[in-house]
Order: sequence, then structure tokens, then C-alpha cells
Amino acid sequence: MGKRASVSDSDPTYTPSTRKRAAPSSGEAGATSTDCAASTNKRHENIGTEPGKSQKSARERCVGATPGKYSRTGLDLLERSAHEGKIRVKSGTEYKKASKDEILALRATEGALKNKKSSNTTKFLRENVQVHVQTTQNGEYNWLPLNKKIHMGHRKVGNEDFAAVKQWNNKYYQYGEKSPEVRRFMLNPYHYHFEYGPLNSSDGASFGSDDTYKKVSTSPPSFGTGKRKK
Repeated sequence: MGKRASVSDSDPTYTPSTRKRAAPSSGEAGATSTDCAASTNKRHENIGTEPGKSQKSARERCVGATPGKYSRTGLDLLERSAHEGKIRVKSGTEYKKASKDEILALRATEGALKNKKSSNTTKFLRENVQVHVQTTQNGEYNWLPLNKKIHMGHRKVGNEDFAAVKQWNNKYYQYGEKSPEVRRFMLNPYHYHFEYGPLNSSDGASFGSDDTYKKVSTSPPSFGTGKRKK
């Protein structure tokens, strides 16, 4: 089993629950291809694929899919958001702020929250959980149900921008397309927050010319052999 990316390494105020996560599959090992971002300056521009097969964007080729809010990463984010006072859970006919411990208890006892996406998980969270999100750029925050209009977006923490394209261009292009290092970054809940979907989409479209995925390195970064030179 691969080592899970630690949320607490980046956020000392939050201690996530301890559950094992499967390592990225061998099919996502580092590649040596140099066409991950070839011929595209746009986040969602398609890259050529074999006829009859669906095309993938540069983002999909480089870093892979963003985990869903009902996935393991999404449920871990739900815990952290409750710790930050951004989650309400239905109690009778009203919604009350939920603590991290209350979300942990739900995950331990509620059959719908079994660390994987299912129709039961989706239905339970959509009908019983609200999240506090900003609904307009620099505008007010509102309580909205955790439904399909709520997305998981990469966030900024201080001077650190966890946007996938920025992290890829700064560091992860060295490891190859959807390498284990890249997927660990993409599956770390600390890098995300819940966002109102239309606002998340407009943020993504605003990257402009900076939104270009750098070509992957032809070989992973070398950290030396550890042997002393003669």
C-alpha cells in the first residue's frame, strides 16, 4: 500500500481520521511521453486520440481526474470543512453546524458513508448536508445543499496556489503523466475546498494564457545515488 498524503503535514490545526488509502495503480506510473501538453494552450482543448475513442484534454492527460465530492477524498474534505465550521447537517426539520467528530461518527455508523461513491452516499449527503460557499466572485457566502452544483476546487492557502496547472508547471511535470506523485497531489483533500459550481467554472476559465500545461520531462527528477564521489 502506498503512503497516503498527509493533510496534517500542511494543516497543523486539522487531524484527519486514520484510514488506509490504496496507492495509485501501476497503470498511472510515470510516463516518458512529451506530448501531454502538446499543441494546446487551453485547459480543455482536446488532444488527438485514436479514431472512435473519446478525446482527453491536456489536464486529463497530465494530472488525471479531480476526485468527486462523494469519493474518499471528498468525504475527507467534508471532515475538514466541518472542522472549519462550513458544514451543517439536518437535525429534524432544521440544519445545525456539524463538528468534525459528528462527521466522523456519521462515517462510522451511517451505512451510506462507506468511503466510496454510491447512490446511497449521494442521496444521503444531498438531502442531509449543507455547505457554506461563496456564490459570487468576492461576494456573500450562502448555505447550499451538497448536490451537483457544489464542486471540489483547488484552493489557495496563503501564497500557495494549488491549482492543478500551476502545480504541474511548477513541479509535477518532472514526474510524468499521472505518475504516483501527481495522483497523490490530486487525491490530497488539503488541496481542495468546496465551491459553487458556476463560480468554479468561471475561475477555471480565467486562467487564460497561464493555463498551459508544460510538456513532461523525458525522465523523472534525479536526486543522486547517495554515493560519495571519488
